[in-house]
Amino acid sequence: MAPANPSCDDAPLDKLFGLIEHAGFDEGTHWYKQQTPANTAVIKKGERSEKLYLVCSGTLSVQEELELPDQRHIKPGMAELGPGSVFGELALFDEEPHSCSVVTLTDAEFITIHTPSLLSFLSSHTEIGYPVVFQMMQQLAGRFRKTSKRTVTLFAWGLKAHGIESHL
Repeated sequence: MAPANPSCDDAPLDKLFGLIEHAGFDEGTHWYKQQTPANTAVIKKGERSEKLYLVCSGTLSVQEELELPDQRHIKPGMAELGPGSVFGELALFDEEPHSCSVVTLTDAEFITIHTPSLLSFLSSHTEIGYPVVFQMMQQLAGRFRKTSKRTVTLFAWGLKAHGIESHL
């Protein structure tokens, strides 16, 4: 697990962050540091990219845009990300467009990894690749469980709000 406040220059224990210190995983070729001001979209829903991001500092919000019946639009925050967080990781597993946007709430610094380069590196370094992919799958499983709980809670709330809680 990554330290509570990792810096891009620290060598955190997290396996994915630890790749940055690997001699064969070169800055400029496989990854680069990026500083982004507050209120900047790093990922836009519906767009495709081949990037994975590791948050070093700052706070970001994972957002979904919803259209209400009266044609108003709201952007609820689905999750907040801080130092030690990873986002954009689904780009490792498919080429689908992003399902949410990610916006900086504060000035932020993160490491941007080119996913085809990462996949190639992990394939040629299986002793590193398996633990990294396993850790990513653990993170995705945790996110899936949280999403499932939220979905059930919202579903139950909707039934109660419409007076049909007997269906619970």
